[in-house]
Amino acid sequence: MESSRAVLLGRPWIPAVLRVFGVVLWMVALSAVLFGAGFGRVRAWGAFVLVLSVVARVAQWRPEPDTSLTGKRGITVDGAGVWHQGTLVVPRSALRQGFVLHENAKPKVRLEHAWGPPTEIAVPTQHDGRAILEALGLDTSQVSADVRAGSILHRYPKLAQQLPTWFVAVVVLLMLLGDDQPGLRVALLAAGGASAVYLLLGAVKTRVRVGIDGISTRWLGRRRFYPFSTIERVCRYDAGRSPNPIVGIELFFHGGAQLQLPVGEANEAELACSALYARVRQALAEFQSAREGARIEALARAGRDDRTWVDALRALGRGEGASHRRAAIPTDRLLTAALDPSAAPRDRACAAIAVGPSLTPDERVRVRESAEASASPKLRIAIERALNDDEGVEEALAALEAEQNEHAPDVHATPSD
Repeated sequence: MESSRAVLLGRPWIPAVLRVFGVVLWMVALSAVLFGAGFGRVRAWGAFVLVLSVVARVAQWRPEPDTSLTGKRGITVDGAGVWHQGTLVVPRSALRQGFVLHENAKPKVRLEHAWGPPTEIAVPTQHDGRAILEALGLDTSQVSADVRAGSILHRYPKLAQQLPTWFVAVVVLLMLLGDDQPGLRVALLAAGGASAVYLLLGAVKTRVRVGIDGISTRWLGRRRFYPFSTIERVCRYDAGRSPNPIVGIELFFHGGAQLQLPVGEANEAELACSALYARVRQALAEFQSAREGARIEALARAGRDDRTWVDALRALGRGEGASHRRAAIPTDRLLTAALDPSAAPRDRACAAIAVGPSLTPDERVRVRESAEASASPKLRIAIERALNDDEGVEEALAALEAEQNEHAPDVHATPSD
């Protein structure tokens, strides 16, 4: 059975809260040094270091995965969950997402729970691992997956790793200075305050969602979407000083641009980095292999305003406008376009608008599930409104087109420190 401590600290927001608390302690210690006097400063600093050390250790702690199913016979997997000799040991409703990982050249399936430690199952091959995820409805082609990556400030690994030392040095200097040097104290206070702000921002994680059509990131409310159609390949990287470098993944875009997505320091982020890399690599490979479908030109805006465009799409789905020069587009082709993860998000939404009214209940479920597997929030909104014949579909489609027409992602060649 899982201990209450493991369940508590298995919650993803607990370590983040503890890290923020640690930064607040640093700021309190700085205030004690500035406004304390004599031996009181030394005692305040000593108490601060002791408490911060405990908080840092707890914040870095991660619950050990449950590997009790590895090596056991009689394990079966279906839509209800993982079974062992006829007993349901891991219900599907308790699972949040899953990954196929390689550790020491040995593949394993990592099933992450909504609460508590993950479950890991060793498998003979990567194909067997994908089969388990597919049976549970957690495969790359079925749902999106979220990974908590590092702050974007970790793109500058040397600064991220050395700043805590600089901060401590500033605090110690403030302790040693007398009251007859106010100018230097103010300068050191400004440096310490800037360091504290940087450390606080560095504790804010980036949410990375990997869908069947691209990668979306969110940090401090700032969202970015990187379609797989713009990405050529992905690889892992590590940067910074050893033996605990910053690890993450690096995206290489068509045209030569690069983007690093840091996950964190290796001692606490190695598994998360492996999960993110495996998911992106699998999703990108499937996307690239499915890009042979032809685009339906009749779905394009062609200079029409939003209202006229949507009306034309709905007429297209009803078969109107067909002539001896232009045949009507079959419903099954429009449905295929709406489901195609390799198609442009705008084209998928247009196809859903066109074919939506003629879909059966089962087909609606397929389109809705396909949209949920997308990493693009705007695509999910546009398809949902298209299926519901919502009046806001024009606005949603225009927002999706604006996102697609944006310049290539805000990326740059990042030097590896």
